[in-house]
Amino acid sequence: MRSMTGFGQSVREVCGYRVRIDIRSVNHRYSEVTVRVPREWTFLEEPLRKAVQAVLKRGKIDVTVTAERQRVEASEIRIDWAVVEAYLQAAERIRDRLGADDRLSVRDVLAIPDVVRIEDVSQQGRDELVRGVLACAEEALAHVSTMREAEGAHLRADLAGRLASIRAWKESLSALAPEVVEQYRLRLRRRIDELLDGVDDVAEQRIAAEVAIFADRCDISEELTRLDSHFDQFARLLDESEPVGRKLDFLLQEAFREVNTIGAKASDARIASLVVEMKAELEKMREQIQNIE
Repeated sequence: MRSMTGFGQSVREVCGYRVRIDIRSVNHRYSEVTVRVPREWTFLEEPLRKAVQAVLKRGKIDVTVTAERQRVEASEIRIDWAVVEAYLQAAERIRDRLGADDRLSVRDVLAIPDVVRIEDVSQQGRDELVRGVLACAEEALAHVSTMREAEGAHLRADLAGRLASIRAWKESLSALAPEVVEQYRLRLRRRIDELLDGVDDVAEQRIAAEVAIFADRCDISEELTRLDSHFDQFARLLDESEPVGRKLDFLLQEAFREVNTIGAKASDARIASLVVEMKAELEKMREQIQNIE
């Protein structure tokens, strides 16, 4: 079991760049991966997204790649002579029109945007860059996974403890259910005794019929059986290594519905009190599950 909350970072030198990758993960209903890379490295977005989705199955994940040049070879410098010549011609026209004597210096030319640039990596260099950046991402992902697993272990322990509490309350419900019917039968008989000063055969039959109707109306045996099934499945999922967040959430929804039905059928203060406790604990469990992958 893993949480959806985690952070990982990795730094390494790749193709003359100091590359740093930060990966942040928080809870989300689905899988949403956002990748931010340097403008000239947009070709890395899709490989990085696939690498992340192969490891992190669910969550809102932000991947940020920053790169700093460590060295530049002279052969990698490119001058856009067409842009230089166009600027020079424009400067000539301006000078002729204004009658000025100023001329563009080399410093002025170098200040022109995009005149001098570092040549993009070749296809061979690009393949090497992709491999290096993905290796850096894998290291960052390993850190994220470690953090998510550690947080998942804490969540599992918390959920297991809460499940044990709810199961204990469920057992109390099972013990109380037969008493509710018997208590109703005794109350009904006392009232008839008070009204008729004794119970004849007809009244006894009427009591039995009324008790049978009441017992059928407040019978919670089916709900208790389904709760047992939901809790058993929940306990098994806590030990799964695959993403189980959605399954756990579904089971808790079903358990909440069964407990609600028990509360609607209950005509006993003790059962009503247990139902309130169970619903409160189920809500806390649902909050925790929103962070599970």
